[in-house]
Amino acid sequence: MDDFRNLDRDIEGSSKRWRKLVESECPEKEPLPQEWKNKTALQRLCVMRALRPDRMTYAVRFLNTTVRTYSTHDDRTVELPEKWNNLKKQSVLVKQQVAPLQAIQVTSLRQQCTSFDVEQHAFRERFRHDGPFRFDCDRPYQLLESFQEQISEREALMDSLLQSAGVFELTLPPFRQLLQCRHELGLLKELWDLISVVDSSMAAWKTTPWKDIQVEDMEQECKRFSKDIRGLNKEVRSWDAFEGLDSGVKNLLTSLRAVAELQNPAIRPRHWQQLIQATGVRFTMNQETSLADLLQLNLHCFEDEVRAIVDRAVKEMSMEKVLKELDSTWTGFHLQETSLADLLQLNLHCFEDEVRAIVDRAVKEMSMEKVLKELDSTWTGMQFQYEAHPRTQVLLLRSDEELMETLEDHQVQLQSLLSSKHISHFLEQVSGWQSRLCVADSVISMWLEVQRTWSHLESIFMGSEDIRTQLPEDSRRFEGIDADFKGLANAMQRTPNVVEATNKAGLFGSLEEIQSRLALCEKALAEYLDTKRLAFPRFYFISSADLLDVLSNGTNPQQVQKHLSKLFDNMAKMEFEMDEEGSPSKTALGMCSKESEYVPFNQPCDCSGQVEVWLNAVLDTMRSTVRHQMAEAVAAYEDKPRDQWLFDFPAQVALTGSQVWWASDVGLAFARLEEGYEGALKEYHKKQVSQLNTLISLLLGQLSPGERQKVMTICTIDVHGRDVVDKMVAQKVENSQAFVWLSQLRHRWDEAEKHCFANICDANFLYSYEYLGNTPRLVITPLTDRYGRSQLNTNECILLLLPCVQRTQTPGFEHKALSQPCVCASASALISPPPQPAENTLTTGL
Repeated sequence: MDDFRNLDRDIEGSSKRWRKLVESECPEKEPLPQEWKNKTALQRLCVMRALRPDRMTYAVRFLNTTVRTYSTHDDRTVELPEKWNNLKKQSVLVKQQVAPLQAIQVTSLRQQCTSFDVEQHAFRERFRHDGPFRFDCDRPYQLLESFQEQISEREALMDSLLQSAGVFELTLPPFRQLLQCRHELGLLKELWDLISVVDSSMAAWKTTPWKDIQVEDMEQECKRFSKDIRGLNKEVRSWDAFEGLDSGVKNLLTSLRAVAELQNPAIRPRHWQQLIQATGVRFTMNQETSLADLLQLNLHCFEDEVRAIVDRAVKEMSMEKVLKELDSTWTGFHLQETSLADLLQLNLHCFEDEVRAIVDRAVKEMSMEKVLKELDSTWTGMQFQYEAHPRTQVLLLRSDEELMETLEDHQVQLQSLLSSKHISHFLEQVSGWQSRLCVADSVISMWLEVQRTWSHLESIFMGSEDIRTQLPEDSRRFEGIDADFKGLANAMQRTPNVVEATNKAGLFGSLEEIQSRLALCEKALAEYLDTKRLAFPRFYFISSADLLDVLSNGTNPQQVQKHLSKLFDNMAKMEFEMDEEGSPSKTALGMCSKESEYVPFNQPCDCSGQVEVWLNAVLDTMRSTVRHQMAEAVAAYEDKPRDQWLFDFPAQVALTGSQVWWASDVGLAFARLEEGYEGALKEYHKKQVSQLNTLISLLLGQLSPGERQKVMTICTIDVHGRDVVDKMVAQKVENSQAFVWLSQLRHRWDEAEKHCFANICDANFLYSYEYLGNTPRLVITPLTDRYGRSQLNTNECILLLLPCVQRTQTPGFEHKALSQPCVCASASALISPPPQPAENTLTTGL
């Protein structure tokens, strides 16, 4: 006690130096002020216990590290337990000495918090009153910047108060008003950004001349704006700024529909006068009229009137057309040469039916003649469109939907003409067009199919040396195909017209012959890929395109790394040894998960040679590493506290090792029950609760994201283990043969075989050692517990994964417990497989 007699007076006299220690993130590493620097490590712990009890765990770890570093075999370590007990007693007395100072600081801190709470309520009211919530706000961004600075100042003060409260273990209110202001400030920034974008777009559109208005493009942009508006947070919908933006975009959409109606060629100047009278707005319609002038008419309020004016204009235009045809017909009819007497000499009254039939035939033939003229005009100017192949720059035929639709429509029209009874005069012409278009349709379809297959195989047989080495005969065959197809492509470019290019003699036969040879190449490639899949069965679970990429880069492990996550459960990449030049070699030293957890291999893995060979070596090394780590983790479990032990091993190993010791501890409790100690299970249940509380304390401290995920996952499984023991205590289970215990998944480590096993009911599984990374686990509910029990026992009996009726996560969870790779597929995909089974066959060859 004499060593700490003047501590309180020194804190009062040197408050600034002591405050630096108290407010430090790692106070255990900071030196004590003045003469306190020479205190022993145990005396430093006593001071830490009095001033920063929340950092005691880290202070003890720092002390252990210091002791191991500087005095591994020091005799003074023998005195550490006694000194530790004295230290705890001294820390209590020191805490009593500084208690009056703490009380003063706590009172001052409470007053500051009360004052800050009143001020934040006042600031909240001012923010709601003066903030840019109205659509007619003149300078929203200046206001947002001003409030941003004010909120930041208050947040800094709030953080200072919270930090001080944490030091004195004082609970403060959450200051919700300030947090809500920060939240609404972000929403206002997002809203005004969208308002600014919409206003700038509208300003650009309003200067567009009347003749150049692209209504469809503007309407699509407005619909995109409406979608962005609907995507805003629901909280902003009650604000005036949001309502003004929403109504403005909706009104513009309505006005654009009216503008599209008014662009009808039937609109005449008299119709514009009718529109001006309906809207009550005066303006002059000329070449300089812009969209802004039209929007002044408030067309969104007169949508029905605009539609009525346009309908009337369309009908009037049809009347004008009829009148023009009448005028043209009778102007060119020469009555001087033919008189009515000449017509009456024909005795037309005796041939009324014949005249009507002739006129009907003439009308039908005129419509056929019109169709044929349109056909000739269309296909005379119809040309192919081309695009360059990315690797060879060969011009390939572009799939043109407009061309195919036109071809199909004209074939239907020709078929309709052939079925007419008045076709006799045009039979030869219609038959010729039908034959040419039919040939064009067949050639284009076959060409696109051949072109698609050639493009797929070209990069494989011409660009991959590995494939050319493995399939020499088929590579030579494809070289001939490549030369023939390029020759046809060059000939096609020299004849731009579609009908002429496709109706060349022998073209369709050449394409069929090329397609048959391409089919042989595809078959040989598929057989080659199957041999690779048999050598490394996990290739069955990736697409053919990915497999080809793996094979073509098989000698470069760095290029294959991007496919590791598809071949292994959670291996994202590997770390390679560096050669003398500082470049990665082909010797892998460790693996990384998708969560960036790194696990070094227990022995280097050689990744040279054929890709399927070294991938099998990686698989074996991965399993050997997990097994080696698990053996060390199980052996070291009792050497140190569990909350320290779990950070020494990868997440998967720590979790499985924890489950092994959970099953072992429950077995020991049952053994004590059989020896007559009735409270064995209850005592172990208390131990589980204590372990859980320790993990929760870790979660409340400072952890890296990976460490936090590891602790959370172990907590999830520990909660289930606690519930199981609690259930057995409630049911008064007395021996380890009770079904409530046998029905649980129990891990055990066999020292003789150096293997991990999992038991559930009568089923016994060998742990598969697939690396799973640092992934979370599902909470085990009664339903998933029952499903998993049935699932695993079914697997033991028939070795088949049943379809999961509930959700695909459940079988994945059970297989994670056994460290097995799991592929979940929907039942519909298995019942009705897609046309390319090579990419969807999940079980072939396994």
